[in-house]
Amino acid sequence: KAAASWHIDLEKTVDYKTHRAFSQVPVEKDGFYVVVSSANSEFSRDNNVMRALFINLGNLVLTWQHKGDHIEARCVEGLTGNPVAGAQVHLYRYDWQRGHKREKSRRTDADGIAIFKRRSRNRSYFLYAEAEHGVAFDPNSFNFYRHRSRSRTASLVYTDRSIYRPLQT
Repeated sequence: KAAASWHIDLEKTVDYKTHRAFSQVPVEKDGFYVVVSSANSEFSRDNNVMRALFINLGNLVLTWQHKGDHIEARCVEGLTGNPVAGAQVHLYRYDWQRGHKREKSRRTDADGIAIFKRRSRNRSYFLYAEAEHGVAFDPNSFNFYRHRSRSRTASLVYTDRSIYRPLQT
């Protein structure tokens, strides 16, 4: 059963360009949700366009990174960035034929970190965490191949207008 449903009236478009519309999700309870949009209200598979996305509502944030021979999962509070000690982090193996399987579970330490040692290299995994702050899910798959640490530098430039306008020098 759907946790919520809502309807958005979209503006008519005649220019064949991509358009965007925004909506708030009318869900009051924190948790992990799959939001599915449909061009028709019946969500039929025939003659329809549907899209889905994952959203995680709550104050628990889950991140992970490769650290040599293991994966380091980290849980923090979303509002403050403070570590969440005692969160239960689950390592699942993707298996689209027999169903995804939980392989290991670990509790986070005082720094909000749970470590998962090397598993099968040719399998894909994902993480799910739960704590009193809520739940967090990262559907991005990873494996346990050795990854070399590389330093990266990046910048984001944000302005209140376009950087270049036609005929502007």
